[in-house]
Amino acid sequence: MKRYKLIRYGMAAILTAILCLPAVWQTVAYPSVSDVWCYGMVAMLSIPAFCASLRARQWPRPHALDAIVLLWALYMACNYWFLSPYPATEDFREAEALCLAYAALRLAIPFCGKAFGAVWTTGLCLAGLYQIYTGIAQLAGWKPSHHYRYALTGTFFNPGPYAILVAIALTVAAAWLYNHKGAWTGLSRPDKIFRVTVYAMWVTGLPVLAATWSRTAWVALAVALTVMLWRGHRRMVLGGLAVVACLGVCLMP
Repeated sequence: MKRYKLIRYGMAAILTAILCLPAVWQTVAYPSVSDVWCYGMVAMLSIPAFCASLRARQWPRPHALDAIVLLWALYMACNYWFLSPYPATEDFREAEALCLAYAALRLAIPFCGKAFGAVWTTGLCLAGLYQIYTGIAQLAGWKPSHHYRYALTGTFFNPGPYAILVAIALTVAAAWLYNHKGAWTGLSRPDKIFRVTVYAMWVTGLPVLAATWSRTAWVALAVALTVMLWRGHRRMVLGGLAVVACLGVCLMP
């Protein structure tokens, strides 16, 4: 049993590394080169997925998201078949890579069980911390930006995907904090360290997110937090939405 647990945590660590590595390495100025690297990481996902399917000897149960992904893949394929080959060719290649990654994760994540959630949360938060540090260094002038028109890009080519990654990392960290509401005395030492890390991420991440001027990232963060707090704090969520609506009306010309 202990050996099987180590195998699941090892598989979760491999999946987390493959998924987080493209989010922290430096993006080159040539998109085609970056695409090739990302396609290689997607292909690597098929290896642990194949090993997991052999080990488990069973297929995951069908899910509604499977149908959504299948319909989206068919939509992209029809665009490629019936529309102009350019730029539909590049979109179709990216769609194929994403579908392959989804299928691989659907096979490997159920095999990992609860181990994947813990390892993935830690890995994504570490990636978010690294991106927040990179953004602060760019704002302070310690590191150069990767685009001459933007002062803040992280390791990405522009601030758009950078802000989305920071928003995702902050949301995952907040979800972990929300699900661990125990008193400080009831937490283990690793949990206390993680809790302090989450607070540090939010204190440093919100100013960085504001400096990106990404409205999409702010909307994504607000929607994710609203969904997370809706069940237990509906009055607070409704009050916050009312305040936001009033501010929006006041700011309208």
